[in-house]
Amino acid sequence: MTGKRFITLAGATVAAVLLLGSQAAGQDTAPSGISSEFETLCARISKDPGSATEADIIKILDLGRKRGKPYGASLAVRKYLAAKTNPAPSILRKAIDNAVLVGDFQTAAARCKTYLASERPEGDASEVAAILYGAQLDFLDAADDTYRFMTAVGGKYRGSIHAR
Repeated sequence: MTGKRFITLAGATVAAVLLLGSQAAGQDTAPSGISSEFETLCARISKDPGSATEADIIKILDLGRKRGKPYGASLAVRKYLAAKTNPAPSILRKAIDNAVLVGDFQTAAARCKTYLASERPEGDASEVAAILYGAQLDFLDAADDTYRFMTAVGGKYRGSIHAR
């Protein structure tokens, strides 16, 4: 394991331990109104993902991050994205960040590919490509797939330093 990969993996492990430790210790990082709203949204979206709006999904992802419970948001969003055939790029972008936050790099890579297939190479598409490359190379051991993707798209997503 290279030094950079070890540092990245160690950093992700420390962050996960701190996040889980604060939840296990019962530390409340948000007022109870946010907590109950988050729980209600999670339950509603999980029960009927087809009825959720884009605003609901963005809200649950934001609340999950603020509340320190991105995994709960991830479960609800996963059901929503499975029911939605063509999600908005803004939702996919937030869902990518959430998947990376919870350490679900396979889902993050799949969402990156979906985002890049639907989005023009403007805006933050280059950053999404960098997330894809990092997830595949550092965590999924998928160098062949990364190389195939890079050669297929050429220099289309080389706008950010991270993607280069």
